[in-house]
Amino acid sequence: MPIQRWFRWVVPGTVGLWLVVALPTVAYAYIDPGAGSMVWQVAMAGALTAAYFGRRILRWLGTVLGLGRSPAPESHEPPDATR
Repeated sequence: MPIQRWFRWVVPGTVGLWLVVALPTVAYAYIDPGAGSMVWQVAMAGALTAAYFGRRILRWLGTVLGLGRSPAPESHEPPDATR
């Protein structure tokens, strides 16, 4: 189920980003082409990094904040001495 929630945000966001980039608009300023590609590269690297590490970070935050599952109770039985 977490993948479906992830797709609910990523797919519309990606489509929206592509529409913003693909649709021509009038620009009354000069932007260096190298700067634009750098911004694009940083944005894509950030999105991919967040997608890759997102689950791990959320799991870590859950354990730090005490929102995760409680650990299984430890058994206090003596070890098997039949060896």
